[in-house]
Order: sequence, then structure tokens, then C-alpha cells
Amino acid sequence: EDLRSYSNNKKRIDSYRKFQEKNMHITKDVFNSNEEMKTICNQYDAFICGSDQIWNTGCTKGVKKPYYLDFAKDSNAFTMSYAPSIAHDSIEREYQEDFAKAVNAIQVISIREETGKQIIRQLTGREAKVVLDPTLLLDKEDYDILKEPIETPKKYVYVYCLEYNKEIYDYAYQLAKDKGIDLVYFRKFNINKFKGCMNSFPYGPGEFLSLIQNAEYIVTNSFHATVFSILFERKFVTFTTKRTSSRLVDFLNTIGLGDRIKSNLKDISKTIDYKQVKSKLDELKRDSQEFLLDSLRKNVGE
Repeated sequence: EDLRSYSNNKKRIDSYRKFQEKNMHITKDVFNSNEEMKTICNQYDAFICGSDQIWNTGCTKGVKKPYYLDFAKDSNAFTMSYAPSIAHDSIEREYQEDFAKAVNAIQVISIREETGKQIIRQLTGREAKVVLDPTLLLDKEDYDILKEPIETPKKYVYVYCLEYNKEIYDYAYQLAKDKGIDLVYFRKFNINKFKGCMNSFPYGPGEFLSLIQNAEYIVTNSFHATVFSILFERKFVTFTTKRTSSRLVDFLNTIGLGDRIKSNLKDISKTIDYKQVKSKLDELKRDSQEFLLDSLRKNVGE
């Protein structure tokens, strides 16, 4: 399997490395354990864990201590979580005790979804703040510096599917056919049915942003493809996944876009009132930014 996808994988890894070198500031040290990370505790005033699915115990195969800032719990550094995702409706029974202990060691807790807030309350008795994913703390113009140019068809449907679902690919294929436009897809292996179509798997985050922004329609089951479809004000449909749909459903319902979930969607071509969506997002953004900055000011200082 790895040999068959070697070319696509290598191009993808190279693309991500270039993006990292160009846009990210990271430590020179590489850490291989929670114990090794304790050596940097005196170098920083605060540690923030998040976001994405670092608290999805199914994805991480248990409670991984660095994702809960365990290395800093006995230091003088302030610890908080910002928008990690549990993704599921519950924590597996065998991980619940470790999860509760790890979360309780963090000084200030926030979470990405309402279902995660309920899980934390149930297992720890603590109240977590529900905040926006950090990608939503920026405006679409802020991403211009990160975008990378990419040659694409003039008009296309972009199907971005993380968890394989034949229904999604079939839907996107039929949509492109009905609209008389091209199809761009994302898949580790090239799909025979899409022969002649562009596979975006080898490209990095910068190209991903461009692909979303320039698409006529986006068909996806990805949280972040959904987020950027909204930021770039595109027409989209989101399919829920078998186990990790809570964060998608919570988010879309909160901003009044529950009708873009496939089970509720009547017509993908329907115009979206992005002025109203932006108004709701701006309100949520202000609340999340204030929470983040106030937590740091109170515990670290200006």
C-alpha cells in the first residue's frame, strides 16, 4: 500500500515541510517523550494545548500526556487548553479515569464543541468554555499570506473526503456531471472513476486554501474543509462521519448553517446568506478572543 502511494506521499510530505519552514516558528529541539518535554518548562511562561482532535482518545489510542500538558503540571508555567476536540459523543470507558485526571491538571479549560463540554462536566465536574476553532479567529484576508498558487480547472467541484465514503465521491461525481464542470478530489490513491481529474493529495496547506477558495462547490466530511468553505464564502455540503460528526453538527447549527449538512440539504446551489453568518461568527470570535487573552492576562500578565 505504501509503495503504491509512495509518489503521492513523498510529494505531500515535501509540500508540508516547505509550508512549515516558510510559515511556522517551532523549537529546534525534537521531543520524543513527556519526560523530555519537562526540560523546556523554565523557558516559557505559559503552555497552551490545542486544537484539533488531540483529545480524541480513539484517534490517539488513549490519553497521551503531552497533549494534556502533563510535562508542565509541576512547573511554574500557566497551562490551558484552547479548543481541543474530543470529536466523539463519549470517552471510551477504559480511558475515562486517565482522561479526567489529565484534564483536571490543566488550570484553564476550553473545548471546541458542546458535546465535549458535557463530557468534561460529567467526568471531572468542571465547566469548560466552548470556543471557536483557532482557524476562525482570523478573517479570510488573513490567509492570503499562506495561500500558494496552484493550477486548476477553470470551474470545478472540490471533493475533500478524509474518512472514505463512497456516497460522497458518487455525489461529487454526479454534481460535477450535472453542472458540466470538472472535478478535483483528495485521495491517497488515484481513483479510477476519476481518471483525468486532478488529485490534490500531494499538495500542502497553502494549495489547499487556494483549492477551497476557487471551487464552485465543495463536497466534504472534513471539519476544516467546512470551516474554510465558510470563510471563503463558497457553496458547500458537509457529510457527517460515523463517529466524529458532533463537532461538525454543533458548529454548523451554532452559526445557522445546519441546512448545509447533507441529511438536511435540499439544493447545494442555494445562495448562502454569508452576511448573516459572518455576523454570528464575529460575535463568537470576539467571545473566544476575549477568553483567550483574558486567561493569559490574568495568569501570565500583559
